[in-house]
Amino acid sequence: MTNHGEFQIAEFGFPGPLRERLIAAILACTKTSTSSTLVEYSIEDEQLPIIGNKQTVVDSHDAAVAIIQTVAVEIVDLLTSASSMRATRAKDSSP
Repeated sequence: MTNHGEFQIAEFGFPGPLRERLIAAILACTKTSTSSTLVEYSIEDEQLPIIGNKQTVVDSHDAAVAIIQTVAVEIVDLLTSASSMRATRAKDSSP
């Protein structure tokens, strides 16, 4: 993983409109979590995120826009995760 200054880089989505929307949500504090499959870590031979680690969020032009910190790591099955996300979205969208 590449560093940007002191911390490793965190990239959300591919460069372009999607990444910029995700960054806007991060900066607005409406995106406060992310997910990945466990197999991706095995394929890439990477360790799971470590609580307390900080990363530099970069935009589509590789400019640093934020520092984020891992505060929790959970391993859940996809069915549990999908049910949890649906419940959170329903709660967040209710008046």
